[in-house]
Amino acid sequence: MSYCRWSSDCYQSDVYVYADVSGGFTTCVSGRRYRPLKPVPTPPAESSPGGYLLYWSECSAWIEDQSNWEWQDVDHEAAGQSFNDDSAKECADRLRALRAAGLIVPQYAIDDLDAETGAES
Repeated sequence: MSYCRWSSDCYQSDVYVYADVSGGFTTCVSGRRYRPLKPVPTPPAESSPGGYLLYWSECSAWIEDQSNWEWQDVDHEAAGQSFNDDSAKECADRLRALRAAGLIVPQYAIDDLDAETGAES
């Protein structure tokens, strides 16, 4: 199960985080990102299947039009690296540290890992 992917939030995530089949939680940090040159589509205000289908359709069209973005290297020592943490808490802490260092990390990924931490106790 993934907590977020590089494609999350219309390709605005620097991390791909998932529960690893070999154990623990793996965080892959991107080496480069899409830097928006034009506004990125926004997710629907209310959760509905139709709203999310429209959102993903808009995101797909946005990414296909290369005038909307340019490549930007991720300027961080962890760029291009992967990490495996033994627990959801350690992974959430890593994501908080990466976010504090300026990487784009979706808050919901941290929140979901924190929720798992409660289940681990």
